[in-house]
Amino acid sequence: MSCNCDVSPPDFTTEVGKVRYYSGDTELNTEGCYIISDMTILEVLDQYSNKPANVRIWRSTLDVLLFMKSAMAPYAARSREREGSVEVEIYGQERYKAICDLYDFYNKNPDVIVKDAVKAPIIIGGVRLDKFCNVIADGNGHYSGSRISPYSNT
Repeated sequence: MSCNCDVSPPDFTTEVGKVRYYSGDTELNTEGCYIISDMTILEVLDQYSNKPANVRIWRSTLDVLLFMKSAMAPYAARSREREGSVEVEIYGQERYKAICDLYDFYNKNPDVIVKDAVKAPIIIGGVRLDKFCNVIADGNGHYSGSRISPYSNT
């Protein structure tokens, strides 16, 4: 399978790049493809061409997350396998659940995208922005007591 038309790394200054950023689909898989292609994102953006840019990006992000959710659904199964005398439980729900959570977050908080792109749920050490203060306040954490701003670029 070839995905030559997708821009890698994504250009986050374009609307396609912004939708890719907000959806979290920013890395190529082993086949060299994103979960959702640039062409699909462009088609979704075209559906909202009569809306302001930030609203178009927000609605397109929600649609792309739904596409990602359906693409990841087959991998969201939990199964058990037996290898000799050991029973192994395989989980594939992490990415699927993260996509569902991100969709719910953006759906409930459209202002995150619509009002200010800087306030996106930036991942800091695997932690969403809304959990950032909990991580900073953790006395045992790497960043405990630091003066890092959740909006800083460092």
